Amino acid sequence: MVFYDESCAAAIMKDDDDDDDDDDDDDDDDDDDDDDDDDDDDDDDDDDDDDERKNGNSASTPQEILEEVSAFYEKLYKEDKPDQHVKDLSGNFFSNLEIPQIKECEKTFCDEELKEDEVLAALKLMKNKSSPGIDGIPTEFYKFFWTKLKPYLLDSYSYSLQSGQLSYSQRRGMITLLHKNKGLSRDDLGDWRPISLTNTDYKILAKALALRLGKVISSIVNIDQSGFLKGRNISSTLREIADIIEYENDQMRNSIVLAIDYQKAFDTVSVNFMLETFKRFGFGENFMKWLAILLKDRTGLVKNGGYLSREFNIERGVINHVLLVGKMSISKWKYGGGGKLIDIFEKEAYYRGLFS
Repeated sequence: MVFYDESCAAAIMKDDDDDDDDDDDDDDDDDDDDDDDDDDDDDDDDDDDDDERKNGNSASTPQEILEEVSAFYEKLYKEDKPDQHVKDLSGNFFSNLEIPQIKECEKTFCDEELKEDEVLAALKLMKNKSSPGIDGIPTEFYKFFWTKLKPYLLDSYSYSLQSGQLSYSQRRGMITLLHKNKGLSRDDLGDWRPISLTNTDYKILAKALALRLGKVISSIVNIDQSGFLKGRNISSTLREIADIIEYENDQMRNSIVLAIDYQKAFDTVSVNFMLETFKRFGFGENFMKWLAILLKDRTGLVKNGGYLSREFNIERGVINHVLLVGKMSISKWKYGGGGKLIDIFEKEAYYRGLFS
């Protein structure tokens, strides 16, 4: 591998443990279907049920529940902004920002062909006994049969890069629901967390690319971002907030601490805006293509009570098992939706003498 400067090469080649895998159990709710005896009565009942659901009442049969759940997530993952609107908006937004660029050697590194040792390293870091995707093939299967599977898996990834699209099975995610608890209602879909179970071959690819990204992203993400990055700790951010509060109290000034929690942040993020952010960071053609392949042309279906829903398109959001989620999202946060706000706070703090 050829690098442009030794310091950059050293930074890239430094060992990076990036253990990241959320897997959750599926819900098993057993419901029985009602038998139909009278067609006319059933038609009336169906109409009444439709009216009740539209008026905010609960669905009760497995079919009704599954349709309500799939309709909810189909709407949630529906992109509500045209591509051109996002391009125009991001163009205006980015034109007012000074965005750092990755080094040329880092760009070259991320653009390289995916190697066997990278894929194997990603596979070894993945946890056993995790929930598989809709094909039912677990991580252990790939680990045990690695020597036999590796040529086919690598050829599959290579073909996906050339064609610009993953296979049909790799693009599908099976969504199961995990209740948030905390005394929340079990009848409101907003109080359930969607867990997207993707197939293991998809997760291996995402993990391998996440490991690449992990070696270069620290250089372009502001030190204020303390989450999702090795060597950074959220406690430093808490300490900084405490220091600012103490300083403001000493100055006897009226100030506020603003905590923002985006509703459904991971589920509603614009894929096009995220890709534009990475483009502005200076990532190369191949890596940008990989990101688009992982995030576009996806479909999902919901599993609930042992039943599978109809399939629907996932046009926005980053699903749980895209292991790039944290790293991609912090890039968007700093130089995306929340970045401008952070920049304003930083400039104001600088002028007040809080930071040198």
